Amino acid sequence: MAIDELVSAAAAVYLDSVQDFGDVLRDGRTLHRPRQGKRAFASDGEDPKVLEGFFLVVNGPRTQDVLTSQGFLHSPSDMTPVTSLDGFMGYLARHSEDGANIWDKSLGVAIHTHQLNAPQRLQYELLLPGDYVSHDSSVPVHDARTSAYNIGTRTASAIEVSRQNPGMQVVILKASVFNGLPGQLVHLRGGYVVDRLYLAHKPDEATLPFGLVAVHRHYDTQDYTQFREQQVVLAGKRVAPRTLVTL
Repeated sequence: MAIDELVSAAAAVYLDSVQDFGDVLRDGRTLHRPRQGKRAFASDGEDPKVLEGFFLVVNGPRTQDVLTSQGFLHSPSDMTPVTSLDGFMGYLARHSEDGANIWDKSLGVAIHTHQLNAPQRLQYELLLPGDYVSHDSSVPVHDARTSAYNIGTRTASAIEVSRQNPGMQVVILKASVFNGLPGQLVHLRGGYVVDRLYLAHKPDEATLPFGLVAVHRHYDTQDYTQFREQQVVLAGKRVAPRTLVTL
């Protein structure tokens, strides 16, 4: 179940953030950040405002030019020389604000744009696993009653970017709750989900703080009916951004 090096590094950054979840986790469930004295549990699909999501596009030739010509990007707000994975992880740590972070490896630059244009409307329920929003599939990708989609611009853009550019890889960290816990790392290629990394509360098997384990799921088919899962084990008390997780 090998995975791209950059995806592994992104997974390390995500799992590192688990160290800071202590004030919002209660027995495998997530509390919203305190608002007006209220501390309610967050449900799958809700954003409890405890995690910064991100959006990465990598491995495309002249990524910036291609995404600009396809209408996803306006003029980037900055271009910074970045020639290594460690350099990009450091760049990512400095750009946690809204927008998209793009590492154009062919040009050796990292780009941040404050606005990623929303893509055309697609039938996302045909392109995502049925349990993409909630672990028990109780919250569907598409709500037939309201005709509304329960996904955000980050997911929609990730699908469209990877669909139009099969040679590129797209990695997103969703900030919303999944399986009762903050976040979910999703790796897409060709418009479909290839890998997911999420948290589970298993105190008897915990390899992370607060009784948590990290679960890596790799999909073997584009209809998502066949997949393999395994737990990811990390050594040490804290994962540095440069540390790669072997999945």
